[in-house]
Amino acid sequence: MFDEVTYTGPKLKTKQVLWPTHCVQGTEDAALHKNLYVPSTNNKVIHITKGTDPDIDSYSAFMDNRGVRKTEFDDKLREHNVKHVFLAGLATDYCVSATAFDAFNLNYNTYIIEDATRGIDTQTIKTKLNHLKHLEEKKLFENVYALIVVDVQNCFITGNLALSHGPAHQDGAEVVPIINHLIKTIPFDLVVYTYDWHPPNHISFFENIKSRRKYLKDKKIRKIKMFDEVTYTGPKLKTKQILWPTHCIQGTDDASLHKNLYVSSNNNKVIHIRKGTDPDIDSYSAFMDNGGVIRTELDDKLREHNVTHVFLTGLATDYCVSATAYDAFNLNYNTYIIEDATRGIDIDTINTKLNYLKQLGVKVIQANQVKRIISTYRK
Repeated sequence: MFDEVTYTGPKLKTKQVLWPTHCVQGTEDAALHKNLYVPSTNNKVIHITKGTDPDIDSYSAFMDNRGVRKTEFDDKLREHNVKHVFLAGLATDYCVSATAFDAFNLNYNTYIIEDATRGIDTQTIKTKLNHLKHLEEKKLFENVYALIVVDVQNCFITGNLALSHGPAHQDGAEVVPIINHLIKTIPFDLVVYTYDWHPPNHISFFENIKSRRKYLKDKKIRKIKMFDEVTYTGPKLKTKQILWPTHCIQGTDDASLHKNLYVSSNNNKVIHIRKGTDPDIDSYSAFMDNGGVIRTELDDKLREHNVTHVFLTGLATDYCVSATAYDAFNLNYNTYIIEDATRGIDIDTINTKLNYLKQLGVKVIQANQVKRIISTYRK
């Protein structure tokens, strides 16, 4: 008992400390202590169960010990826009420290209330706490910066959905030299290029409205015009949808990046993200679809590179750029929109979206400020 062994299966190879039987589901042993206060306000209380898989242990409240299966904890915290987490409980050197480690790596401002924890082994407690303190100190010296280039594609510059055709009459091509200059002169750790990447039968296309008629809340197709917002009741979920002209179809030149946009040949520092690939739901944000149901791999990729700050450029300010900024902020990235490196569709919508994001805490800056910001915070 208490030895560490290595299991080769049945699901994966894992190291495991052998504990006595404990916290079996549904038993009094697994119940919270009778004197522990649990608020009766249900909308402010979350209960997370972990270690439910018989074949892998879970010290952290966020995920199992191999990081394979996540609990719903992170999603629940993000639903409530949590930025700071304070940890108390048992045991300091195992479940508390493991939860703190994952919270920190998920970009929460993380605090352990030391005198509200107790542990198993004094030396292990000190080792774990010192390691976690070192992570925080290290993070101060290791900000990681990503430039996200949103949808600088032919479809938004010369195609059916060219921004120049919109009410603001902005030219999407104008962002290209500004973005190129940023990439070539600023030491970003990562550059992300995102793409609208739609199948021909995509829900956002006005031209597909007849084939989706049975899902329209208002069946009077003759009254519906391009750029109207409609409500589809299916096939997968109820969603509001602006009807755009056909654009950015997968594999076409229309969906290609603008020919003059600089793409670094350093593959270790470049990520390509394709969104809007599901025919039945649109995706403005590069992080997830408009219903928040299906996520792209962007968040995982940024976390793999320990990114702390994201700088957004591209098209269109009032839709895909602002939606990506909103999600980046809610995912706890330090988020900047480089305003003069974006172009949009409608001036009023652009101003409304930017003002809203500023109120949340997203910083709206100009390209000539980026170098100073990174120089100030890069230690």
